[in-house]
Amino acid sequence: MTRQESETVIRRLVEEWVELRGVTQGPSAAPSFSDFYAWLQQDYSPYLEFRSATSVRADVERWFNDELGHDWLN
Repeated sequence: MTRQESETVIRRLVEEWVELRGVTQGPSAAPSFSDFYAWLQQDYSPYLEFRSATSVRADVERWFNDELGHDWLN
């Protein structure tokens, strides 16, 4: 799987995870990236198998924060 393919799916999965967990979105919300990443590892691990210039986890965290409006954390 390419990085771009994984990014597209993972960004959609952020929305799905937020909905499933009933997590509040927005700049003042603080959903757990660690919980999200563990969920990905358990149920969607093939999407975590891409090449990264930094690290897969760092890329996924950047997408997670961006999707939740936390891009100020990056």
